[in-house]
Amino acid sequence: MIFIQQDQLNHFALTLMEKSTIAQTGGTPFYLFRFTYDLNNGLTDKKVIPYYISSNTRYDYIQIEEDAIENLTGGTVSLPHEGWYTYEVYEQTSQYNLQLSATTSLVEHGKAWISGTTQIFF
Repeated sequence: MIFIQQDQLNHFALTLMEKSTIAQTGGTPFYLFRFTYDLNNGLTDKKVIPYYISSNTRYDYIQIEEDAIENLTGGTVSLPHEGWYTYEVYEQTSQYNLQLSATTSLVEHGKAWISGTTQIFF
């Protein structure tokens, strides 16, 4: 599960590189994240290329900023609704592509909780 707070710079770890066919063949994968809001039948569907911080043999450290002003190829996305989203992560060879049809394959999927600006501690 990913936790994203609105109007914040968010960091989280996922296991992407170990599932990447591009990386397994010696290439450098870029990732396209797709967020679909669960409560309006997919009408809110956002895609963003995150800022990729680092990777090791266990996980990849990702940064996504949630902000009303988007830069989708620079890691900033607007997720206007609080609540549950389904996320999908696709690998690709382009760091600028936002089209799912041009990606190589799905490497991760799960749930994301988008929270308002009130900070919540777990």
